[in-house]
Amino acid sequence: MFASKVATSLVLPFKDQVAVKIQRGDSSRDHGLTKTLEGLRLASVHAPDAILEQLLAWREGALETSASGRASARSSHGAALKRQLVIEAFFMDAARCVVQSSGSGSETILIQKEIRDELEELAFNWILNADRFVTYDGLDAGVTGAMETEFSSGHSSHPSMVLKDKVVLSASQLLGELSFVSSESLESIQRRFLREF
Repeated sequence: MFASKVATSLVLPFKDQVAVKIQRGDSSRDHGLTKTLEGLRLASVHAPDAILEQLLAWREGALETSASGRASARSSHGAALKRQLVIEAFFMDAARCVVQSSGSGSETILIQKEIRDELEELAFNWILNADRFVTYDGLDAGVTGAMETEFSSGHSSHPSMVLKDKVVLSASQLLGELSFVSSESLESIQRRFLREF
């Protein structure tokens, strides 16, 4: 009960701060968000599972809300994709803060296997499939004018491509941190890796 209350009190400000950034399509960290993530990291020593469960639930809800709010116009596709990438970027960042704390120091904090496996699968999916999730073909609909030629010709500085790379980097870092949490970490990923390759 205590862990759940701690998680709620810390995840709530995170959700509020990130909601504003999602609407703007802004994945940058400001001072307030940095402090909130630091609070998550420090509290995760006492309640890692509760915090991660709430972060996973927030991610799922935020992605559903973003998808259901998508308008039918093709021009809105780029904006919806950008919102989804911002959600994934902040989720990976927050989960990494929690896992990083759990795997560091003299006393390792254990994270439930089910939660660990879910994080591993999410991170590995992004690393393996990011280029399928975000393609230039899907981005062109939201780009007009002189920029369209630049971006459709394969220019890597398209905002959504930069965000995709940020998500993949955070996913890689999250997997790295998960490998320190338990000797059983990454077993599901190893099995999947061998099965797919």
